[in-house]
Amino acid sequence: MLAPFDIHRARSVAEASTLLADHGGEAAVYAGGTELLAVMKDRLLEPALLVDIKAIPGLGEIALDPGAH
Repeated sequence: MLAPFDIHRARSVAEASTLLADHGGEAAVYAGGTELLAVMKDRLLEPALLVDIKAIPGLGEIALDPGAH
C-alpha cells in the first residue's frame, strides 16, 4: 500500500520548478510513474507531493541525440 500523497499537474516548467523548490525533499517528479510507484509501494520513497509534468507542452518531444556531445 502506498503512503498518502498529493498530486499536482504542473502546466509549465516554471510551475513545476517552483513546486519542487518549495517542497524540497518532500516532492518528486511524476512523468509516467511505473518505476516511481513501484519504489513508493516498497516504501523506499514516500513523497508528500507528486509533481505531474506530463501536461507541460514541449516535454514530450525531448529525445536523445546520439550525435550530440
